[in-house]
Amino acid sequence: MLLTGQDFSQLRASLEMPCMTKETYQNFHKNLSAVIKEVSWQKMKVAEEEEAALAIQAGDVDNNGIPVTAVVTNGACSRRSYATNYNILSGVAIRHF
Repeated sequence: MLLTGQDFSQLRASLEMPCMTKETYQNFHKNLSAVIKEVSWQKMKVAEEEEAALAIQAGDVDNNGIPVTAVVTNGACSRRSYATNYNILSGVAIRHF
């Protein structure tokens, strides 16, 4: 449910059986979100170090010896809302170097 952006009401509706309380769900959600965030940051740090090492190995460094790598991102936004009524008016952010 967390990874698909759904909440407690969708969980309860999809199970079609007795479910945990909303408070229990929110506690699990809070704890799991913290773990996902921490693991994600750790994985990104490892990837960053690997990319920097590959750039240095390939000689892709600037005048200060800082590794230079290509970065591709997806700046697309959806109309999803979490406890607020927020709708983004633009859809994509792109920057080329």
